[in-house]
Amino acid sequence: MEKNIFYESHESNNNNISSLKIPPTYLSSSIENEIIISNEQNLYKSKINELQNIKLDYNVKIVCISDTHNLTDNLILPEGDILLHAGDFTKLGKKSEVQHFINFMKKLKFKYKVIIAGNHDICFDNNKFKLKAKKLSELDVAKEDLFTPEEAKQMLSDFIYLENSGVEILGIRIFGSPIADSQRSDGAFIIKCSNEIRKTLWQMVPDGIDILLTHGPPYGINDLSKKNINGGCKYLLHEVINRIKPKYHVYGHIHEANGKIECDNITFINCAICCRGAAINKYYIINMKAKNIEQIEPIFFDCLK
Repeated sequence: MEKNIFYESHESNNNNISSLKIPPTYLSSSIENEIIISNEQNLYKSKINELQNIKLDYNVKIVCISDTHNLTDNLILPEGDILLHAGDFTKLGKKSEVQHFINFMKKLKFKYKVIIAGNHDICFDNNKFKLKAKKLSELDVAKEDLFTPEEAKQMLSDFIYLENSGVEILGIRIFGSPIADSQRSDGAFIIKCSNEIRKTLWQMVPDGIDILLTHGPPYGINDLSKKNINGGCKYLLHEVINRIKPKYHVYGHIHEANGKIECDNITFINCAICCRGAAINKYYIINMKAKNIEQIEPIFFDCLK
């Protein structure tokens, strides 16, 4: 009992210092009592300040991956607060592949799991899935493996799926887009870099974004393919550097360009996991201070209109 010097503790709803209880053994003299009370108050105030600082400075651990392509059986990730997946979690966009991905995701220990699609996730693209379904049928893919984008997105209902939209978590604003470029035009969400539609889309990304999550990279930053071709978008680079200015830009698509670099006070991360047919690239961890620790439920927002 003697060590129980200054309770009620921080667990009490009453933070009034006058509620401190001094054990009888310390009441032998008024002078001793005043000294002890003063020390108790300082210790108590120090503890309250410490707890408040922990609350205000809560460090959010964010793990970034992309391009897992259904090769997650041996992929081990650390625990964290938020998981970001920058697309291409399937190979052909089949229902069985999406289910395999869901099974993998459910095992991961994260409070929030944020996902965008990539060019291989054809079942999520309203404009391409019919064409791809026809091709898959020609490859004798089982009918039960073919499904609509609405069904595909419903399968991810336990997670946060973004498609040219955003979410705010703990005060951290994340915007996600599946748009990318490719030498092949039959992939999901493919818009050629020369297309003015792509320029308009990036102009619609809101200001005040902390993390920009895209499948395709910006031009010239961790976007060099094995054929020595830059696979990134110049329009995206322009908007990121000159207007959006996120703290982090997270993407994938170009597997062999996995890496992290800082430029113009922005950290660019290509977190493509797969390379040469295996999950051999590294994941990346972002540590950010929570802006609003009280904001437990995600708040969703859209593109600028």
